[in-house]
Amino acid sequence: MYKFLAGSVGGDKQFMEMIERGDMDMVIFFYNPTMIDPKEPDVYQITRCCDQYNIPIATNIATAESLILGLDRGDLDWRLQLH
Repeated sequence: MYKFLAGSVGGDKQFMEMIERGDMDMVIFFYNPTMIDPKEPDVYQITRCCDQYNIPIATNIATAESLILGLDRGDLDWRLQLH
């Protein structure tokens, strides 16, 4: 597990740099869509970065559970072939 700076001081950029380097195999990123706070990371920018680099991302508990169960079953092993 990693600890990042707050989004307002570059934490989201740290996070996206890890995605760009290929240091993330999946992202589980919970946020409250009803609360927009400029101090929080930009979830849309992070999602776009994951899409660009083909990183599975979950932003809610249902999708997170699917990703974790899929990881356990080996459904995400195809990512190993991309590295």
